[in-house]
This record gives sequence, structure tokens and C-alpha cells, in this order.
Amino acid sequence: YYTIITKIGISIMYKRENTNLMNDLFVVVAYIFCICAVLFSAGNFLNPSILNPPLFDMTNQIILNIVVIVSIFVYELSKPNSQGILSFIGFRRSNIMLYFVYSIVGFLVVVLFSSMLNFLFGSVTPPMPAFFENADFVFLRKVYLLTLIAAPFGEEIFFRGFLQNILIKQLGIKIGVFLSALLFAVLHTGYWEYSAAFLSVLFLGFALSFVRLQTHSLIPCIMIHLFNNLLAYTLLFN
Repeated sequence: YYTIITKIGISIMYKRENTNLMNDLFVVVAYIFCICAVLFSAGNFLNPSILNPPLFDMTNQIILNIVVIVSIFVYELSKPNSQGILSFIGFRRSNIMLYFVYSIVGFLVVVLFSSMLNFLFGSVTPPMPAFFENADFVFLRKVYLLTLIAAPFGEEIFFRGFLQNILIKQLGIKIGVFLSALLFAVLHTGYWEYSAAFLSVLFLGFALSFVRLQTHSLIPCIMIHLFNNLLAYTLLFN
């Protein structure tokens, strides 16, 4: 089943002469869902006893990010005019200092905004997940950290590198940036019940979109996202 889906997905990605960007968006997202459904189902079937729900959920998040990264890279490399992965990421050796400056300044702006929300409303950082109670705290903490580290790579490659690019080309910069940031916030379902936290994630999405447009690179976006997750992790367990 997995082999069939893989062959169909890759064959569709490579037959792109008569497709448009919105068709590509649908195909890639559907392909990601199919692969993840197979992997998650297989994992649940093969390890029903050793994978408790929290660990299974975090493992699935890591798998999801890996599948997203691989799928987007396959999509980009399948383009007739593809210039390679480094071009898609936006890496240029001469711009390393620019990436560094935007990473630091962008992170500080995000922290400042989140601090203001925390002062005005509170609950920017949700409480520690309940599954850490009565569990192997040290082990789950390590897996949770790995999940938070993996997320910036998969999410930035998808939202800022893939989705935002398509939406901007189809709908313009303002609507494209707004929709990509909004979807980024909406899909972080764990923050919905905390209004300040949701606004913080929404602002993070806009900030990352702005950095992407200014630098034409995903590197500072990934670094800001990574710093933000590590700070949240530190506050959560401190």
C-alpha cells in the first residue's frame, strides 16, 4: 500500500506540464496525508502496547515533519526549472551575517510581543501537558524536546517555503501572507483555548512571513522558530 501511494505521488509530481500551483498544493498536501496515514496506522498496529498515547502522539509529530520535508523537497526537485534544495531554502554564503541579524532581531521582537501579551492577558505559555504526570518524566521530556526541535524545520519548509510561495503567486502578497500566517496559527490546535497564546502564535506567523520576504531565505525563519520553541520549552519546565 505504501509503495503504491509513493509511486502514484511521485509520478503525479513529475507530470506537471498541465498543472497549476493550486493543483500542486492539493497534490502535495494529499500526498503528505496519505503517507502519514500509512505510517501512523502501521505504527499503531505494530506497537499497540509499547507506544502510550503521549509518546505515540509526539512520535507522529516527528514523523509528520520528516514526511513534510521529504515531500516538499521531492516537489521542488521535480520542477523543470529546479535550481536545487539550497536555492529553495535560500542559502547564500555571502548572506550569513544577514541571516544572523534577522534571526536575533526577529526572535527578540517575537519575545517582546509575547511578553506584552503575557503582561496584559497571561497564558502565553500553556501549562505543562498533563501526560507528564505519572509518567517517565525524563524520557518524555527528551522526546518532547526532540519534537520541538523537529517542528521548525518541517513547519517553515511547508508554511513559509511552500504554502506562502504558492498563495502569494496566486493571491498576492497581502492575502498570501495573511492566509499562510492564519493557517499556521489555526493548525496549532493546542493553543486555541489560550487566547493570548493563539495571538502569540499568529504574530509569530506574520513575523516569520515578513522575514522570509525580506531575506528570501528560510534559514532565519527556522532559527527564529527554533529559538522560540526552546524558550517555551525552558519556561515550561522551569
